[in-house]
Amino acid sequence: MVRQCEICNGIIPSRIEIDGSMKLLSNHRKFCLQCSPYGNHNTSKRPVDKLYQCKFCGEEDPVKMAHKGKGRKAYNLCKECFNKDNIERGRKKKQYLVEFKGGKCESCGYSKVFSALEFHHLEAKHKDPQFKNMRYWDLEKAKKELEKCLLLCSNCHREAHEKLLGKI
Repeated sequence: MVRQCEICNGIIPSRIEIDGSMKLLSNHRKFCLQCSPYGNHNTSKRPVDKLYQCKFCGEEDPVKMAHKGKGRKAYNLCKECFNKDNIERGRKKKQYLVEFKGGKCESCGYSKVFSALEFHHLEAKHKDPQFKNMRYWDLEKAKKELEKCLLLCSNCHREAHEKLLGKI
C-alpha cells in the first residue's frame, strides 16, 4: 500500500537510509519527508512554511511566537496576541466574579468601574497562598475562595487594611 502526504500528495516511504543505517518510518506518518523532515516530530496539518503562524494576526516569525506549554498547539499565537488574549480573559473572569459577589462595594456601594473593585479576605490566615493567581483557576475554585471575601472598592479596601472601616 502506497501512503500519500496530506499536504503535497507525495509518496511517504516505509523506510529511509540516514547516516548509513536504515530507519523505519511509522505507519502513522501523515506527511512526506519534504513536508516533515525525519526527526522534527512535526504532526501539524498546516504546511511547514505556515508552522509558525499566529491565529489572530498572522505573524509568522518563529522568534515572536509564544510557547503555550505541553499538550497544546505550541506555536499558534505570537507573544503580543498571547498577552492581549491573556489580559482579556483575566478581565472577563474578574468581571464575572465581581458580578458573582454582587457587583458593588459592600461598604459604600461604589459600582462605577469594576476594575476599582477588589476582594478583601476577612481572615488572612484562611487566604489561599496562590490567591494572586486566581485568574488561572477554574470558576468553582475561585467562587469557593471568594466566599471568604468581601467585595470592596479600592478606597474601602485600603481603609479595611488600616482598620478604619467599622464593620470589617
